[in-house]
Amino acid sequence: MKQYDFLTRLQYFQALSTASGRLKSGERLVIATMDFDPDEPHIAELIASMMSASKRGVRVTFMVDAIALLTGDHGLPVLSLSRNRLKVKPGPIAARRNAIEILSSAGVECRIVNIPTRRVGLLQQGRSHIKCAVAGDELFVGGCNLSKPEQIDIMVHWRDPGGAEQLASWLKRIAQSEQTRDALRDVDIDIQLDSQTHLLLDAGVPRQSIIYEDALRLISEARESLYITCQYFPGGETARYLAAAQARGVTVTIAYSHPKAHHQAAVLHHAHQLAQRRRRLPAAFFAGRLDKKLPKLHAKILVSEREAMVSSHNYVPQGVNFGTAELALKSTDQAFGKDLREFVQQQINELTK
Repeated sequence: MKQYDFLTRLQYFQALSTASGRLKSGERLVIATMDFDPDEPHIAELIASMMSASKRGVRVTFMVDAIALLTGDHGLPVLSLSRNRLKVKPGPIAARRNAIEILSSAGVECRIVNIPTRRVGLLQQGRSHIKCAVAGDELFVGGCNLSKPEQIDIMVHWRDPGGAEQLASWLKRIAQSEQTRDALRDVDIDIQLDSQTHLLLDAGVPRQSIIYEDALRLISEARESLYITCQYFPGGETARYLAAAQARGVTVTIAYSHPKAHHQAAVLHHAHQLAQRRRRLPAAFFAGRLDKKLPKLHAKILVSEREAMVSSHNYVPQGVNFGTAELALKSTDQAFGKDLREFVQQQINELTK
């Protein structure tokens, strides 16, 4: 039985810095994120640790999705595109660009993946939403970006030489290709780590997601309980599956962020969508909305009495339709699912006091 540690965002930043500091020459450190904030003190510490590791001979790769250099903290575009090149304009991404240059100068392999190739298109299309890290034989998988340590989130940490080798090889292929779909040849991947554990990887093909398919199967097979967390209320097909589960007697608990927890450009949209769903779904589904004073709930877990998933995936179809690369850890260990649920709910409870 593997020993899993559950980490908050801040604990993840600290644990990753510590793991980086333990690595020796010739060992590997691979980090993937959709966003990062080099001005956040704990991320600045991690960046310093990455640079130190690289200078002593550790093979360090830092992979970030292009959207981190296309939008600011408000969620609006701050860059222009021309001939597949990023043209930096003054704005909130300047620190990120500078951090990447500093890391590169220290010998870190920095890769900006999935740079849009079209002059006109939705920025949400073709993103890598993967958040994970491999430090030697240690794995970190979950929903944590390298930013906003106050958000409610989770990263699962464990040791597994074989799993670390497999995940690192996927990430290196993506980093070297700089396009997720090209690296994975449009094929979603399911790797069994042991009799109870799988890693699932979505290649980022529009309307194709092994993680979402498995999430809907998990919901449809639940017989006693379901617990799902999402940064916004899960509507659409996911909501229909949850409603069907409740109709057959399953106790469904949905925890989700208040619309005001989102950036200003999205508050009205989420509030409108929530109002529409209240008209069609059971009132009990909405009891788990967090208070507007709490930070965003960014953890992405799905737990039944039989199995559990923790992921970068929100378990809703929007990202699937856009063609988003995702990573998930799935387990049929009932103790894992119970601990996973309690860890996230404890974060919520402590902030609610």
